[in-house]
This record gives sequence, C-alpha cells and structure tokens, in this order.
Amino acid sequence: MKLSDLPEGVQVVAAETLSQIIAMNVYDEDNTLERADFITKAFLALYQREHKDC
Repeated sequence: MKLSDLPEGVQVVAAETLSQIIAMNVYDEDNTLERADFITKAFLALYQREHKDC
C-alpha cells in the first residue's frame, strides 16, 4: 500500500504533516527525508490497523 492508496482526507492530513516538517527546516536534508519516510509509514500503519480489510 502507498500513501496515494489512502482516502483523500487521509492523504491531505499526511501531506500537511509532511509539509510542516519540511517547512520547519530544522533538519538537514537526509534527516528530513528520513523523518518524512517514517511519518509516511506511520500513517499507512495506522490506517491499515484501523481498516484491517486493506
């Protein structure tokens, strides 16, 4: 499952969260990408846990 497979509302929240992290610009590029990847995986895991039929 990819982030783009999630419902639009969940995608919007995930995108906003990721945008805020990037906008803070407190991490170097590698750390920012690592954190973005972690958050993406967390959104996917939470959604899958709540919707076990996925």
